[in-house]
Formats: sequence, structure tokens, C-alpha cells
Amino acid sequence: MTPSRPPRRDEELTTALLRESTDSITALIEERLPLMFGPGDLWGPVAHSFLARTGTLQESLTVMVERGMPGEAQMLLRILFEHVATFCWLAIDPDSHVKRWRQWANSRQLKVHNEAKRFGLEVLTEVEVAAYAEAEEALPTLQVAEAVDRHWSEVSSAFRSLKAPKGSFPSVLTFTGFYTSVFRKASTLIHADMASPIGSSRCPSNTTPRCIFGRSMPIATIIRLSQSRSSGSS
Repeated sequence: MTPSRPPRRDEELTTALLRESTDSITALIEERLPLMFGPGDLWGPVAHSFLARTGTLQESLTVMVERGMPGEAQMLLRILFEHVATFCWLAIDPDSHVKRWRQWANSRQLKVHNEAKRFGLEVLTEVEVAAYAEAEEALPTLQVAEAVDRHWSEVSSAFRSLKAPKGSFPSVLTFTGFYTSVFRKASTLIHADMASPIGSSRCPSNTTPRCIFGRSMPIATIIRLSQSRSSGSS
């Protein structure tokens, strides 16, 4: 399917537009939450919990952009992307995928438990350790993104397809494209790569000890990526 709206031009991507979009998303969330769910409803609570969580992440990202802290905004954008990608993957087949997602959490908890034992700490009970021993490990985020692109591009025009005409490249505005441009790019900031403390500064000359700290990604790019993930259409 072809997206119904083309990407915005860079000159349209202002901090004011980001704030407007964020406030609109917040209003939609506040209209729908809180909600009560009956026993046995597995997907409803999970879906709306993601809605609430991504709303606070979007608000936090917007505040960082407004305060002139694009590096921090990039890190929040990475987290926001992973939440949205996971949500979209869960929504492909909620009955099956939510159960697998629970397994991922159990696997992570078991790793924490095993590492904590070194310090004489116990995170899980013996019963939980036995139950989590065969838990499925989480899919790599890239595989999650690819699955989202394959499925949802055939269902909704808000998602771009990884398929590209012969001789051309897939759109970077796919979830797989955003894995590279958002998730991997921001890893250099998350994991204290040289790009984090050094890439965001510049020294006018070798003789001047004063360094000027600048932006590690253009604000327009952060706004574009954030809007795309929150709207699913640009």
C-alpha cells in the first residue's frame, strides 16, 4: 500500500509543530484512559498500557527538544521507537505474541536473577527459576521491525513497504529503516560511544580550551522521526 500523505518538508518541521502534535496525542490518550478491563482480557490492558507509556515518552521527548537538548531527545526517540515497534509486533497476532512477549520478560528476569546471585541476592523464587528456565529470549529489534513492515504494509497505508522497484532502495521511513536511522544511530549516545561526549561538541581551535556544545542531530530530523512514529504516516 502507498502512504496517503507524503513526508513533510524540513522547513515545516518546527518545534511548535512537534508540541502541537504531542498535545494532540496527549488529548487523545486522556480521552481514553483510565479504563477498566474484565478478567481474561489480555490484549486490552497491554495495548492501553503501551498507549499511556508512549504518550509520556512523546511528552518527555518534546520537552527535551524545547529545552535545546537534542541528544537527550534522540535517546528518548530510540526508546519510543522500540515501544512502538513492539506494540505493532504484538498487534499482528495478540493472542500468540503477548504470550511470547511475556516469555521475553521472564527470560530477562532470569538473567537478572543469575547475575544477582553473585552478590548474594535472589530476584526470583525457586519455583519461578524453574518456570523461567525454558523461556524464549526476545527477538532482536531488527527482526521485530522487519515483521512489522511485512505485515502492516499489506494492511494499512500508514505503513510503508520494504519492497522497492528494481534498481531503487526501500524507504528509510519503514520500521526497518528507522531501526537503522533511529535505534542504531542513538545507540552511540545510549552506550557512551565517542559520539556521545565528543560528537556533540566542537572546539574552535587547538589553542582554545573552551568547547562549544552543539546539536548531535538537526532538530528537524528529530521532529520528523518522532512525528512519523507517533502518526504512522509520515
